[in-house]
Amino acid sequence: MTLENGTLVQYNQAIGGDGSLGSKDGVNGTGGNASGGGIYVAGGTANLTAVTIDKNVAQGGAGASWYFFNGNNTSLVNAPGGNAFGGGVALARGTVSISGSFVNYNSAIGGTSLSYDSWITPEALGGGVYVAAGTVTLCTDSVQYNVVDDPGLTPNRGYGDGIYIVSGAKVYIDQYTLSNTIYNYDPDGSAGQQIDGSYILQNC
Repeated sequence: MTLENGTLVQYNQAIGGDGSLGSKDGVNGTGGNASGGGIYVAGGTANLTAVTIDKNVAQGGAGASWYFFNGNNTSLVNAPGGNAFGGGVALARGTVSISGSFVNYNSAIGGTSLSYDSWITPEALGGGVYVAAGTVTLCTDSVQYNVVDDPGLTPNRGYGDGIYIVSGAKVYIDQYTLSNTIYNYDPDGSAGQQIDGSYILQNC
């Protein structure tokens, strides 16, 4: 895939499905995950040059309540919301080159959960860019004003306000991009960072 010369990727949404109510064993109660609000790369090679990836959303599905039957006892359990990965760009595997581009004002939002239980806490990872595996090169890019958030009742678990990098993935970033990965934020002020994960500083 090649996008270049002013291509605008804007106002797209990746939305996980909501959990269903009343499931006998609860397997359908969990909200679905969402990846890559603007662009999702499952493999192969993608080259993005002078592209604007703007105001896209990855939104995890909401968790639902379900009933657990144990003999004569019935318990109401609240299932977790879905996770959100990469409001602007998500890479599952493969190789992505982003140069001279803007990844701004995107959002990764975890699905709503109905409990404070620690295991029912969706994650929002990479407001602008999420890299699960593979290789990403960022050269003379802007990654700004992206958001990670979990609007549910649970403690927020938003990480990588601008860029989130899973251990083992290779991400190369030049100094210009590093200096312009700023103003990304987590509305709840939790442990998110502009860049969360290891990267290699390079010259373009």
